[in-house]
Amino acid sequence: MTKIELNGQIVTDNVGELYSWFGLTMAYPKAIKRALMNADGDDITLEINSQGGYVTAGYEIYNALKEYKGNITANVVFAASAATIVACAADKTYISEAGLFMIHNCSSSAQGDYREFENQADALKQFNEGILNVYESKTGKTRDELQKLMDD
Repeated sequence: MTKIELNGQIVTDNVGELYSWFGLTMAYPKAIKRALMNADGDDITLEINSQGGYVTAGYEIYNALKEYKGNITANVVFAASAATIVACAADKTYISEAGLFMIHNCSSSAQGDYREFENQADALKQFNEGILNVYESKTGKTRDELQKLMDD
């Protein structure tokens, strides 16, 4: 059994490698893929304690975990935002009675005229659709139920 810790903010590879150089704890796709390669098909326990971060990096980690040949068990201490996507990639996902799992709609910021804001809104809706796909697959709940939870 191999243990992989996913702690701290989920960031892109460039940011993760830079922050790692400074000794800061971050989770990023390249590091998780490296850990999966080193696990070499062994069963994995994924310990998650993350406030989330970049949804695109979360998607990349999710896909890497889904492609992994061994069994993955996620133990959630805290999973928010993009970290919930990662937790959903595990074959089995557990959370303690003291744990927290926080979901929401995607968010970002934009600058520009009304066209830029409309484009940003459309992009956020597309990101939400991807997240709903993940949650629906993991939970069996309907998209409407899940969207209401994300809205609330």
